[in-house]
Amino acid sequence: MSLVIIEKKDFLKGAFNNLELINNSLVLKKGNLSGSYESEEIKINEFKKIVASWNTITEKDTSIELMVSFCKNEKWSMWFSYGKWSNNGLNEGSIFNQQDELGKINIDTINVKNGFSKVLKVKVLFKRKNNKLESPLLRRIILSSFNEYKNKDFKLIDIDIDVPMISQMNVPKIGKSICSPTSLTMLINNYDYLKNVYDVSQKCFDNGAGVYGNWSYNMAYASEIGFKSFIRFCENVDILIKYVSSGIPVAASIKTTNEDDLKGAPQIYPLGHLLVIRGFSTNGNLKIVVNDPASKDVKNVKKYYDFSEFLKVWNKIIYVLELEK
Repeated sequence: MSLVIIEKKDFLKGAFNNLELINNSLVLKKGNLSGSYESEEIKINEFKKIVASWNTITEKDTSIELMVSFCKNEKWSMWFSYGKWSNNGLNEGSIFNQQDELGKINIDTINVKNGFSKVLKVKVLFKRKNNKLESPLLRRIILSSFNEYKNKDFKLIDIDIDVPMISQMNVPKIGKSICSPTSLTMLINNYDYLKNVYDVSQKCFDNGAGVYGNWSYNMAYASEIGFKSFIRFCENVDILIKYVSSGIPVAASIKTTNEDDLKGAPQIYPLGHLLVIRGFSTNGNLKIVVNDPASKDVKNVKKYYDFSEFLKVWNKIIYVLELEK
């Protein structure tokens, strides 16, 4: 598994068209309405899945479009597009039916068919409607690849980060569908923001797939308001533990099929679910402390789940938010 971060002077290794690097970010050159960046070939550990995040500033009538291609058996895949991203819910959304003989993309995750890849590259398209607009700005691209999860010895410490609690179920009409932006809002507000979960949901909404749970779009929105934000596949549990133990809460993806999978959960999550990991408890049986947004009342959002049960239902995926330095 690998985490690839392309930022700052890393961009200089790629090819520019109508772009320039200013203050460690890529922007359109003056007078240009469009431009592109293409990375060099990036060699990483074998992977069968990859998910991309990007950190940007995109005003109205501007956009960026991230695309990824990978190489398998000396043949390159098509460019898999994440769709045109623009802040404030103005994205064009993810694109359906992108696949070829080597792979396919399912909203936010690119899957390699029948095997693995070790090499990839990225391309980013920049656009603005007219020259009076500020250029879209790209701070970084983060690629997280998944191959195999490996069990590892771990040690928990007692910690409980006081992450603000929010229930998605209290939001009219869309409450049942917004576990991802609700978890994201809790992470954002942990840094003393006062974001409203409904507003965050609208700004993360994927206008192509018609869903609130596009992981990449959730992280893109967080970057627009000042975060270094990305999705990470975890090759072992120690990665999750290190973030939380250092005071950084994360959101985690889980999936359950019956009530016994995760005892005490407000409901089962056969289609997947996002919740916030805020700490651990070693008093007696090992527990993971979470904010579960599916709880009907805010006062019951904080939960203590059995750590061993959590590890079985966890999809090994987390959201990470850190303030831009």
